[in-house]
Amino acid sequence: MPMLKCHSLTPLERDDLKKYLVFLILSLMILSFIPPVAYADNLGFIARGIGKTLSSVFQIPRSLLQNGAHAFPLGLVYGVIDGSLKTVTGALSGVFDIARGGAPYAKYALLCV
Repeated sequence: MPMLKCHSLTPLERDDLKKYLVFLILSLMILSFIPPVAYADNLGFIARGIGKTLSSVFQIPRSLLQNGAHAFPLGLVYGVIDGSLKTVTGALSGVFDIARGGAPYAKYALLCV
């Protein structure tokens, strides 16, 4: 059975790899000091609405896991009902947040028509 040989890097490849790693580490250090962007009023509503709408899908499994451990049959039934209500309310409130954030930009739609 032949032995596998490890590929060794040439000096030129090592230098390129070192430059790449130094650039990557320095850029990550610089980016770590930049504070997160605080959304303005309208964009904040849009971002929050998208988050609520997308995360509302996971409310049923979350409620099943939380409530299923209490009483076996009734906990699961309560988890399904509670998760369904949280899914609907989360999706609707997310849609309303998106509409509230996008309403000021509706006046610009006439320019595109």
